[in-house]
Amino acid sequence: MHDLGIAYFMRGAYDRSKENLDACINMNATMNSIKSANGAELLFGSSDLYDTWAREESPHFVFHFQHIPGNADLYIAANEAAYDSINRFFRAVLPKKIDYFVWEDLMQAQRLFHQPLAFTKTAFCLTHTSLGHTRGHEITHSISMYAAKIRQPDKLIFEGVASYFDFSGRDWMQELKKIIPRQYRNISIKDVWQNSEHASESLLYPLGAVLTGALIQQFGRDKFIQLLADQSYEHARKLYGDELDKLLAKLEQEIARR
Repeated sequence: MHDLGIAYFMRGAYDRSKENLDACINMNATMNSIKSANGAELLFGSSDLYDTWAREESPHFVFHFQHIPGNADLYIAANEAAYDSINRFFRAVLPKKIDYFVWEDLMQAQRLFHQPLAFTKTAFCLTHTSLGHTRGHEITHSISMYAAKIRQPDKLIFEGVASYFDFSGRDWMQELKKIIPRQYRNISIKDVWQNSEHASESLLYPLGAVLTGALIQQFGRDKFIQLLADQSYEHARKLYGDELDKLLAKLEQEIARR
């Protein structure tokens, strides 16, 4: 029942998904299955707390609004335009429409999910966000996952790609210089890349965006899509050879410059 609930969700059969997840919970068979089914209902929008939410469907999304905004049509159109623009680069085929949950009460969402908004579960093409978050970041997570069938993510690249395509219009090099005190700007991108699990998000997002842009501009789309599948520095070195280290050195010089 639990697995059928997930399978029906991926088919867009929301009612059948809820029926099976409810059946799993009501069977009261094991603690793990009950906990997981309850978590799936919360994530998928099929728990009772979503009964008052509004649902709107578009070509690439199923929007779930906690409170539907007055400019909902413009919001939906803007996200569709972002999707089209991003996917012109990635050319991905997703297994389903992106379920896009738009929260008004951010504190409630954080309390329920034990993490702040926004976040995406790429395996389900599912995002929980708010009106205030950037258009492209979470959409890019879902699209990029299926563009390359990512098997080895690295947070520097994974978050950097989403930041680069986030439609915020930010100058990521300048953002990077703002957060790194001048006396500490002699950073090694290779070291950050190889130890990204220990780096702060405030560093990884702008640095990853700068690196993403430079890799695409210098080496092109096709090799970058190959990098997405295995995002490690070692794989990048195999793809780009000595030219990668030359590029990293150039970026490090720019970061260190006033």
